[in-house]
Amino acid sequence: MSPPPSKKMKTDVLLAASQEAQNSAETVPAFPRRAFVEDVSLDILFEVFAQIHPLDLLTLSRTSKTFRTYLMSRRSSLRVWVAARVRELSDAPPCPPHVSEPQYAILLFTQWCTICGEPTDWQKPFWELYARYCPSCTKEQMVRVENLPHDSFEREVKRATAKAGCAGWCIRPACYQWTSDEWHHRQDIVQFKSLWDSCVSLEEKGELIKTSVASVKKWRKETKAIRFWGREYYARLREENIKAIAAKIKEVKRAMQAHWTSCGRRDAVSDTRAEVSDFALKPAWRQLLEAPTSQQITSDDFMRTLDTLEEEWHEARKREFEALVSKQYTGLPADGPPLLSLAISNFYCTICHRKYLRWPNVLAHPCARDTVQQRQGWCVETDRVLSALSHACDGRKQAVRHPWGGNRNLFPFAVMQPTRSALISAQVCGYKLHEVTYETMQRKRFRCKFCTDRRHGYMQVYDWQQMPCFHGADAWAVLGKKYTTPALAAEAALEAAGDVPGAIYGCTRCEHKGPGLRAFRNHCVKEHKIEKPLKALNREDFYLHPTTPTGAHHTISIYPEDARGDRTADKDVAKGHAVFSASLFSR
Repeated sequence: MSPPPSKKMKTDVLLAASQEAQNSAETVPAFPRRAFVEDVSLDILFEVFAQIHPLDLLTLSRTSKTFRTYLMSRRSSLRVWVAARVRELSDAPPCPPHVSEPQYAILLFTQWCTICGEPTDWQKPFWELYARYCPSCTKEQMVRVENLPHDSFEREVKRATAKAGCAGWCIRPACYQWTSDEWHHRQDIVQFKSLWDSCVSLEEKGELIKTSVASVKKWRKETKAIRFWGREYYARLREENIKAIAAKIKEVKRAMQAHWTSCGRRDAVSDTRAEVSDFALKPAWRQLLEAPTSQQITSDDFMRTLDTLEEEWHEARKREFEALVSKQYTGLPADGPPLLSLAISNFYCTICHRKYLRWPNVLAHPCARDTVQQRQGWCVETDRVLSALSHACDGRKQAVRHPWGGNRNLFPFAVMQPTRSALISAQVCGYKLHEVTYETMQRKRFRCKFCTDRRHGYMQVYDWQQMPCFHGADAWAVLGKKYTTPALAAEAALEAAGDVPGAIYGCTRCEHKGPGLRAFRNHCVKEHKIEKPLKALNREDFYLHPTTPTGAHHTISIYPEDARGDRTADKDVAKGHAVFSASLFSR
């Protein structure tokens, strides 16, 4: 007996199961659908876009094809661009018919080149052409009027212009924002030459000139508004930018002063450091200074590279002075002592004629720098950072000094020729002056053979730069170590006490410097409230400024033992200006 046939599922049951599965899939989708801004209606989008900065509209138009279609359409997006531009620059002239609103926004709010789109100097647009070109595109698209070839074509045009009685340009001229140089667009020159060559008679050429001059006059009249507005707007924009940079420079200067203060009190090394203006011109700091105000820049961003830039700056200055020595004295041995340690490496200032300037004290010489305020006419129109340095001055104490090497005409140093005293002293010691170091000569002291006699009553000790040169080398002798040591000790004691002729003193608490201890004591009482300065003032309060003449010290005298009791001898010894000797006057 065969089995019964299987029962078939009813059709309505299959349909119910399929509908249930579909409903469950719609309830919990595996990948939820994303919402796009493009799905918003155009009216709402345009109202939102009208509240956006034109620069953001340019960025937004490059995010997708949909936004580019919306924003680059002349008809639909016109009111959006106009509303955004008027909200940001209400006094700007209207966009001309031959320029689109996005192109006009690029000209006003960006620093992109009109041709290649590369960033360029935002301060140099051609307002008459509604364009801004990078240097390479400027070379391709524009030509200076003064660089036009003086050929037969130019002479023929001039004659025809004079004959037609027209005064003015036949080709559209343009100029940069901050200059008066006239430029021509190369395409305009080519077009005018083509029309000129197509003319057969002189009458046709005369009519072409009249038409061209009238067209240029009409064009200059139409672009007059944008020219004047552009110069005024960019001048205002540049002034705001300079003030923002100046504020950053002030903040960085305060941070640098706090950093050096934390390292200890000021000393002679403090005056040979680089100024904030030297670092401001470095690419790393210049990029931070010229960053837009929307970017958060703090003094810590500058201080991270301070030590590295300080070292680089000193090395650059060292190479400058080494180049001066190498140029002055050719043929120096390569394996000899460092050039700046040689005794002949003395510099003088060609401005104030100060002599015997040594490395690194020469870095503190005031003639090497000029204040930015005094050089303002030189730097304002050429560099925004230099212009900002001139604004970053709040009085005499906070004056920002001119950067070293900012203007090569301010480098006033030259190498001194060896003096007769230096040549005689080297000969007496048996040295070659071009090979001996400065420190070696500084440890030597000399005496005059004619003065080492009881009949003179005393003898003076000279260094290699102070010894009188009216006697030859035979009249001089090197002072022995027995007497050189107390003479050097007496000179060091006088220097420690501040008793140095022609000395310039620096304050360890601030940047004040000046000659004379009396005036310096008054400064300490007035500015730092030091009580009893006549007794309390010591080397913790002042130091010898690097601008003090090198080797400046009192000439030490040596008296014989039998001069004890003499009023002059006892007075000099009490001051530390002299010592007694029993054996030097033995004969």
